[in-house]
Amino acid sequence: MQKHDYRIDLVKLIATAMVVNLHVVGNTGGYIQQCLYLLGVYGIPLFFMVNGFLLYDKEYTVEYLKVKLFHYGRFLILWCFLIGVLVSIKDHRFISGLRVLTNVFVGSGWLFHLWFIVTLIIIHILYCAISFYMRFRNTSVDKIVRWWLSVFFIFVMNGIFMFDVFYLMPSHSLVAIVPIPYRLIRYIGYFVLGLYFRKLSYKEPTFKMKNWVLCLVVMASYFALCISRLFVEMSDVWSTNTFYPCIFCTIGTVAIFLLCMNQKAGNLKRFWKVVKYVAPTSVGIWVLHPFAQTIIKRLFEFMDIELTLFMRVLLVVIIFVGCMIISKVALKIKGVKMLFII
Repeated sequence: MQKHDYRIDLVKLIATAMVVNLHVVGNTGGYIQQCLYLLGVYGIPLFFMVNGFLLYDKEYTVEYLKVKLFHYGRFLILWCFLIGVLVSIKDHRFISGLRVLTNVFVGSGWLFHLWFIVTLIIIHILYCAISFYMRFRNTSVDKIVRWWLSVFFIFVMNGIFMFDVFYLMPSHSLVAIVPIPYRLIRYIGYFVLGLYFRKLSYKEPTFKMKNWVLCLVVMASYFALCISRLFVEMSDVWSTNTFYPCIFCTIGTVAIFLLCMNQKAGNLKRFWKVVKYVAPTSVGIWVLHPFAQTIIKRLFEFMDIELTLFMRVLLVVIIFVGCMIISKVALKIKGVKMLFII
C-alpha cells in the first residue's frame, strides 16, 4: 500500500487558503487590494497540478472512471439539490436543483465555484480516452508525458492570456464567451504539468532546486503579476479578468508546488501534525467559504459597517478557520460526510 504523502496535503491547504483569499479580498478596489487579491491566483492552478500528480499513478480503466464520475456526480447533485431547496425557502419561489446544476456548468449562481468539478470531469474523460487509445497502440500515456508537452500547453495558455489582454474588451472576455471550454484549455496545462512532475519524482523524490531559489522565484512571479496588473489598470486598451494562464502565474505555481514537494515530513513535527489535522477539511473549506462570505457581507451591510481592506484580510483568516471547524464536525456525521468529500 502506497504511503500517504503529506506534502500533497500541504499543497492542498495552501491552494485552499489562496482560493479563500481570492474570493474574500476581491479585485474591485484599489491597487493594494488588487495586489493582495493576486496572492490567491496560484490556488486553482495548484489544485489542477495536484490532480494530475495523483492521477499519474492510477491504472486508468473503465471501472476507475465510473468510480470517479460517481463520486463527482454525487457531490455535484447533492449540493445542487440542497442549495435549490434552501434558496426556494429563502426566496419563496421554486428553484430546481437542475437549474442550480446548469449554473454550475457556466460558473454562476450560488455554486459558481463548483465549475472546478465540471472541468475535472471533462479532463478525466479525455484522459481515459487517451489512455485507451495508447493501450490500443500497445503503449502507455507515459510515452507522451514529456517536457515538450508541458511546454506546449504553457505556450497555449499564455497565448490565450495575451489574446484576452490585447484583443478583447472586459465585457467580451473569453470567460464570458466560452466559460467551460476556455477554462478547460486554461487548466489542462497545469494538469499535464502535474503528470510530468510525478513522472520526474520517481527519478528524484525531492527536486534539485534549492528552497531559497524557489522562494525567490515565487516572489519574482508575484511581483511580475502585480506590475502586469498595474499596466492593465493604467491602459485604456488592454483588459483581462484573469491571470491564471499568464506565464508569471505558471512559473509561480510550479515554484510553490516544487517548494512543497521539497519538504520532508520528518522535520517540524508539530507543523506536519497541523497539516495532517486540517488537510481533510480542504474540500469543506472550498465549498463553504462563499456562503460564509455572503452571510458576513450581508451582516456588515445590516449593521452599516464598512468593509475595509484590513477587515477583508481578517475575514480571510476567520472564514478559513470557521469553515475548517464546520467541516471537521461534518466529517464525523455519517449522513453529512458525503457533502464534504470527493
